[in-house]
Amino acid sequence: MAYHRNRKHAAGDGEAPCAVPGLRVAGRLWIECDGQTLLSWKRVDLLECIRLHGSITLAAKSMGISYRNAWELIEDMNQHSRQPLVERVVGGKGGGGTRLTAAGEDAIARFLALVEQFNAFLEAGGAAFSEIFVAAATEEKGTSPENE
Repeated sequence: MAYHRNRKHAAGDGEAPCAVPGLRVAGRLWIECDGQTLLSWKRVDLLECIRLHGSITLAAKSMGISYRNAWELIEDMNQHSRQPLVERVVGGKGGGGTRLTAAGEDAIARFLALVEQFNAFLEAGGAAFSEIFVAAATEEKGTSPENE
């Protein structure tokens, strides 16, 4: 599971289809405060990989990023959230690891819900511009009502 494979082009952070072929409304979604990124697709992907693998090392490898980058992202998210999103699990039979907290699960759920709203916004914007650019796109192809 690599970061660049994720939903970036499929949902929420990219484009919405329009009635005019080739026309799209595009946008990127992230959460920030005072210019500091708090949550983004990369960070959500990291949280989901930690959930899946139970390890920062394995999560980083699966995303194709360094352990240090993953650790810094986690530390940054934990420092800027009211409650930690990720916590270490000490010892035990498997030797410990890392897991999401309830706050981490909630952050993912809220981000994905916001993505749905963002996609609807992009789609509505695409529909509005389709009405403007339909005539221009057809005229360029020589199929305007005046040519028929």
